[in-house]
Amino acid sequence: MANNLIQLIVRTANDLDEMGLEKEAGVLDSMLEKLAYDPGEEAYVYKADLICKECGDKVKAELTAQGKAPADPSNERSFDSDQFPKGPYPEGGGEADSPHHCGMCEKFLANPLTSDGEKYVLEAAQEGGIPLEWQDEYSYLFGPEGYKEPGIN
Repeated sequence: MANNLIQLIVRTANDLDEMGLEKEAGVLDSMLEKLAYDPGEEAYVYKADLICKECGDKVKAELTAQGKAPADPSNERSFDSDQFPKGPYPEGGGEADSPHHCGMCEKFLANPLTSDGEKYVLEAAQEGGIPLEWQDEYSYLFGPEGYKEPGIN
């Protein structure tokens, strides 16, 4: 399925380019790059929160040094995420109704959004602006003209 989607995007971008719609073709090229090269940030689940891979690795090392690691950390069924980080999981912890940030360092996790999450980002953009990393990751929501700060034409 992913290969079919990539082929469709390439064909559509080429068609748009041939029609003189370079800007629109560029948006599709950007989407293609994300599909091909950006699997998103990896994230751990720890103490009812998502944390980035760097923070998760640090917590795992600290807990292991303190003798608090589970007997088999690869068997995630043998321990609770309140005791030891589980993961890492791709795409910033997965699809959600809002953008994910690390619960420890606030790093943006670049997760995919549900349709409700897309609405959330668009509403946040209209109400007062959004962080630069959201603008980049979710640029497909703003069309070929791109994101514009509220009140700026």
